[in-house]
Amino acid sequence: MKVLLLVPTVLLVLVLKSHKKWITLENIKETLTARFWSQVFYATALSYIGFNILSSLTNGYHEATQDILVNVPIVYVYSILISPLIEELICRKLFFNWLDRRFGFIIAVALSSLAFAIPHFNPSLMLGYLWLGVVWSWHYKKSGNILITIISHAIYNYIAILIMSMGG
Repeated sequence: MKVLLLVPTVLLVLVLKSHKKWITLENIKETLTARFWSQVFYATALSYIGFNILSSLTNGYHEATQDILVNVPIVYVYSILISPLIEELICRKLFFNWLDRRFGFIIAVALSSLAFAIPHFNPSLMLGYLWLGVVWSWHYKKSGNILITIISHAIYNYIAILIMSMGG
């Protein structure tokens, strides 16, 4: 099972090696604008609210919080820094873009969101993870800037880990 943790990292290295211009100077300059941060805030709020509503419908949120070891420091680093980068570059930048060009927006959102939800290994939270994939795909398509979804995803994970570490 521990070997599975290496798979996303290997995928990230391979993806970044073949697509070096995903995070450009223009994208980084854009992060200094109020418009950028309002999009990050909106994406994060929408994802958080939707995930919690859908998770409460399936009674899955409590089960998920018990499965994560919030007292292990590497969980914080991986969940807040590494995971958002890997998942957004693979699910949104690579997979969503490819599907969107070939099959259109609706199919791209559905399949990339499913590809995002399945590796989280929690069937009771599947609707919540699908929601996150839909929100972040829509924001990525709307903005064209992958940094919005990466930062929103990182903030979302930070809030979730913070709540779990406080026993919530």
